Amino acid sequence: MNPITKIPDQELTHTLYQKGEERAQKEKEWIIVEHERPILLAQITEEIADREDCSHAVAERKARVSERYKNHIQKMGEVKAELFIARAKYDAVDHEIRMRINKSFTDRSEYQGGRLQT
Repeated sequence: MNPITKIPDQELTHTLYQKGEERAQKEKEWIIVEHERPILLAQITEEIADREDCSHAVAERKARVSERYKNHIQKMGEVKAELFIARAKYDAVDHEIRMRINKSFTDRSEYQGGRLQT
């Protein structure tokens, strides 16, 4: 059974808020690591070009296979996966709220026969 369905109505909006905060934190982490990538690549490229006295193109090729750069790419993948999970958790709670609103509307006594009775 879906654990979200066990959350009482009065706690659901608070849960949505918490999941929203978690999602925002993961979005922030993703933006940071995404923007660090070209900076790190430039730093490693410059270090290699200075140390080995080679062209920029050669230095960049070597930088892209360096352990520091590969580790950063790995970190980017991990942060992106965490972001997708945070988004899914937020969306699941949001969906549950929408389903409960819809159910409460359809459960009203004035709603009968597929249309609202006036």
